[in-house]
Amino acid sequence: AGAGGGGALLAALPEFLLASVLAAVVGVRLGWLPAVGWYGPRWMVLPSLALGLPAGALLGRILDDVLPGAFAEPWARAAAARGLPTRRIARQALRRAVPGVLPNTGLFVVGLTGGAVAVEQVFDIPGLGRLTLQAAVAQDLPVLQAGTLVLVLLAAAAGGLARLAARLLLGPALRDGALPSLTRPSQPSARSLPLLHGAILLAVVALGALRDPLAVDTAARLTPPSWAHPFGTDALGRDLLARVGHGALSTLALAVAVSAAALVTGVLLGLVPRLSGGLVETVNAVPPVLAGLLVAGAAGRGPHTPALAVAAVAWAPLAAHTSALLRQERAATHL
Repeated sequence: AGAGGGGALLAALPEFLLASVLAAVVGVRLGWLPAVGWYGPRWMVLPSLALGLPAGALLGRILDDVLPGAFAEPWARAAAARGLPTRRIARQALRRAVPGVLPNTGLFVVGLTGGAVAVEQVFDIPGLGRLTLQAAVAQDLPVLQAGTLVLVLLAAAAGGLARLAARLLLGPALRDGALPSLTRPSQPSARSLPLLHGAILLAVVALGALRDPLAVDTAARLTPPSWAHPFGTDALGRDLLARVGHGALSTLALAVAVSAAALVTGVLLGLVPRLSGGLVETVNAVPPVLAGLLVAGAAGRGPHTPALAVAAVAWAPLAAHTSALLRQERAATHL
């Protein structure tokens, strides 16, 4: 409880940005861990954190969405009424909630293997994703085909293992239910935090939109934040609040459109798991950077090409999660 804001922040952090910060601060400035290379266990810590923290936060958000339903089932209330230890009830509730998370876990296994190109570049790691990207840039078709085939096979294996584990965890009775939850309701302050964050963001966009982002004042270069320039100025003397406001407006509009398209596509394809199962695994096996190159080659350069590249791969985790929830609901006793 109360970890939603931190989980959302970690899930929203791009892996390459987190990798750059960890390499610069922990590896170079503090010198606690090696920042470059791949020579032993100590070299694995920073890349693992850069890849694992955002993925783990996203899985935690999914689990947080599924877990209250497990505590709301009749067996949980009966167990609590009979005085069973709360830790034992919690373990069984977690076991009931895990099948809804497993398909996304399988996707992350493949995504972290093939899609970690930026992290491999930052830490100079000879990984499969980086090799496949270099083959695509160099137009080395045999290596590109081999790397993509390995990723697709890995996706199929991970998806099959995730489905098998979910079936074993659901059990032969395939129980489910929807009674009042035993978990504590979220506090009003936790529910209002997203509204507060959104209000701050809208205020920044509104104030920045009223300013000229292209006005140059060479006498006010690189000034710190002040009343005249709340975010300071850049190397040309341009107001950073204006540039952030104008840039955020277009970025947010594009992000909302891509998110809506990915959500609709993921839900619709997730409702037909027999048709979309293999497609989800195949799309997830393609590294996002490689997908971006393919989309750019087909659609050409332009401001909307990155949006098309993101939309082409962003629906896969949503479809996998929808399929998992659909299977759980089909196994419900009332059905």
